Amino acid sequence: MSRVLLFIAVAVSAVRAESPVPLFIEGYSSQTSVTQGQEVGICVSTTAAKYDIEVARLGLERAIVWKRSDLPGIEQVVPEDASPNGCHWAESVTVPVGREWKTGFYEVVLRAADMGGKWSHRGKRTAESSTFFVVRAAKPGATAKILLQLCTNTYNAYNNWGGSSVYAYNSLAKNQGHRVSFDRPGASQYSRWELPFVKWAEENGYALEFAANSDLEFHPEILDAYKLV
Repeated sequence: MSRVLLFIAVAVSAVRAESPVPLFIEGYSSQTSVTQGQEVGICVSTTAAKYDIEVARLGLERAIVWKRSDLPGIEQVVPEDASPNGCHWAESVTVPVGREWKTGFYEVVLRAADMGGKWSHRGKRTAESSTFFVVRAAKPGATAKILLQLCTNTYNAYNNWGGSSVYAYNSLAKNQGHRVSFDRPGASQYSRWELPFVKWAEENGYALEFAANSDLEFHPEILDAYKLV
């Protein structure tokens, strides 16, 4: 009897030791901003074998422009200095930005699912996260004379993924970061900040073109095409 009980105890301990791996999916875009007709890479890390991706423009309506399913998933290493220096993940998928895509804010939704892991198949698990990129006009001023500069630097300033933001209140051990990388997962504040204005403007017939904060640093000449920023 004691041998049987010992065998059962060892077997149960082995199963518990190999508990299911948590299901997660996260990612970031290789560039904050691109023009119509260019490409943008999405760097993804997930414990799922397969995942789906959906790209949608967020304006007066949420318009899905591109999606793919059953892409191969891999878990990528997170460096200890990911917050200040980035994750350096390999690009998992390339999104071709159509020349016909409207300038604007584009949400990238990543979705994964499994049946509970190796030892537990009691129900479907799901995981979802999002990132973004901005599409600016290939020919500035062609469709609008108003440029909306999105607060992309501020989005990143508040992002504490990896342990720190530029604020102490949401950083590990309250240690304020002095540098933060864009090359790490993190949601934007667009839906709370700019989207209400964008919806109002588009509903009332105001044409807008979009840019990221960094565009005005790297492409200052685009300002010549607009009457209002």
